[in-house]
Amino acid sequence: ILADFFSGLFHWAADTWGSVKWPIIGPNILANFRNHHVDPKGITRHKFYQRIGDSCLIALPILFGTIFINSNSLLNYFLKTILAVLLLGISLTNQIHCWAHMKKVPKIISYLQNLRIILPKDKHQIHHNKPFSENYCITTGWLNEIFAKIYFFRRLEKLITFLTGALPRAEDKIWQ
Repeated sequence: ILADFFSGLFHWAADTWGSVKWPIIGPNILANFRNHHVDPKGITRHKFYQRIGDSCLIALPILFGTIFINSNSLLNYFLKTILAVLLLGISLTNQIHCWAHMKKVPKIISYLQNLRIILPKDKHQIHHNKPFSENYCITTGWLNEIFAKIYFFRRLEKLITFLTGALPRAEDKIWQ
């Protein structure tokens, strides 16, 4: 659930805010997310390491850092386990997302999608309808319905607009 939450928050932020003209983040992160709406199958043409590389660059140092957490208590073991599962989920999110775009997936993946353990194709397809402003969570997709019902991302957008004056999806015309 935490990996799904963070995947949704990051996906929403990259789709909604900022400019592809920003240095480093713009062409390397924001442009990739927004181009995915133009070419949804593009992710399926990337190699495995290209799909998970950026996520692993974030997750692995954090995971390595858990070695230094004192593990003498049950609570510490519990927290390290939650963190490890979260980081594993984050690391695999783009691969799971890729499977949601593939015509044919291995049987075990199809089984996990059908059980809704990982992001199912039909639920993710909702995100790829204009204006690309729903179903941002791409690990399991479990939070998408809840977030839609409570207008989670719309409310966050209104708050950010109120605080900063920035408008959500200001560059959408470039990508549609």
